[in-house]
Amino acid sequence: MKERAMTKEGTNVEVEVISTETIKPSSPTPSHLKAYKISFLDQLIVPGHYIPFFTYYTPPIRDATKAPNSISGQKILKDTLSETLTRFYPLAGRVQNQNEYVINCNDKGIVFSTARVNNCAMTDFLSSSQPKVEFLHQFLPTLPPVTKLGADNDGKDDDDHDGPAQLAIQLNIFSCGGVALCVCFRHDIIDATTISAFLNCWSSIILSKDNTKHKGAVFTPDYSAPSLFPQRGKESLPAYLTLGAGRKPEPEVQIVTKRIVFKATAVEGLRAIAASEHVPKPSRFEATACFIWKHCMAASGAIRGSQLPSLMCFPADIRRRMVPPLPRYSVGNILSMLLTDKYCTDGPAELDGLVSLLRKALERFKDKFVPGLQGPELYEAVSQSTQELHGSVSTRNANPYVFNSWCDMGLNEVDLGWGKPAWVSFIGGPSRFKNVTFLFDGAKEGDIDAWVTLDQREMEVLEENLEFLAFASLNPPIMINT
Repeated sequence: MKERAMTKEGTNVEVEVISTETIKPSSPTPSHLKAYKISFLDQLIVPGHYIPFFTYYTPPIRDATKAPNSISGQKILKDTLSETLTRFYPLAGRVQNQNEYVINCNDKGIVFSTARVNNCAMTDFLSSSQPKVEFLHQFLPTLPPVTKLGADNDGKDDDDHDGPAQLAIQLNIFSCGGVALCVCFRHDIIDATTISAFLNCWSSIILSKDNTKHKGAVFTPDYSAPSLFPQRGKESLPAYLTLGAGRKPEPEVQIVTKRIVFKATAVEGLRAIAASEHVPKPSRFEATACFIWKHCMAASGAIRGSQLPSLMCFPADIRRRMVPPLPRYSVGNILSMLLTDKYCTDGPAELDGLVSLLRKALERFKDKFVPGLQGPELYEAVSQSTQELHGSVSTRNANPYVFNSWCDMGLNEVDLGWGKPAWVSFIGGPSRFKNVTFLFDGAKEGDIDAWVTLDQREMEVLEENLEFLAFASLNPPIMINT
């Protein structure tokens, strides 16, 4: 299978998938672990949604036998991936009936593809004056269950009676030997923290077999979430799930995702501006997310002619907030959606005021929500906030903006034998849902890459806003040292 695209300079980029296979666990899953009931936190995620991201590696300069395009290098990757799946055995299983919320841990495996990116070096692809990040779609795994990103799911399986794979990986090898590793994971089963744990476990297993590398501890994931947060009956689930609603694509709206970079100096500048008596030291996330929120609201108001009430939503990891804290490598969607109070004031928002709204939401979570994590109030608290978000989307009486921070997630530590990633990215181009932003660590220390998804008309307004551009860089070159 071949796909073609043109870079900014007109270079012909050809992506050729040369192999696709199923990687299964190296050891069979014991019979007493065959049925894995997901937790009620997983139940609250709209089913059938896959999330992709990329890690980029420069060409290895030592030991050609470990190179990703060598036979021995491929064998190392696949063998160690198989060992990793033995530890993360639910990922190799199948959800045979979405309504039963049980993973059949039948060792069917995950999808692993290898593709050649011909006629193009990775640095040439990324370092042009305006990198064509929308071309990253052609580096996705090609199987239908994986490429239907964000597709609605009516509870039925596809033509494969075993159900679709829950994880797919594509190894895209550029002509220079550099790699763009694409990972697509099923979000209603695991969250970003879990997939980071999976990749870092894979890394640890690879490095443990290499005498020239530092040997990190190979850990075992924790599977206590289903017992701590036992799943609920279908009749008690929120309406947006039981009615098969979810988030529907916006009608007659063209939605785009763009990469917007905040240099380390810009982030520190925003933190200084965002400081107030209530929040004297805003975090990098608070300052950057609220700055984007402020200007997205303004862009929406400019298109509409008036500004709807708005709120910020963000998933908060509750592993470390448990008493005692859950292990970092706990598997599942162990998070809760937090919502700020609505911003209803006419006229331009002040950054410090938005940061205060965000901090108050975090304080409510800490003071009122966290003490009940162990009790029955948790389900009601989590489902209520999630229903409120979906209610705002469906009734369109408020403009919610969802922010996902993948900074400091450990994805930039995943060494698969070629060194740590030079860059970690989301995916640009057309999208299905608007007002969603993913924040990643940038290619340079201290930078933040924001992958912002908006109505195209609002994006055009945002990209011409001089106050916004005083801190934000629109898709600058990705400079990778080779």
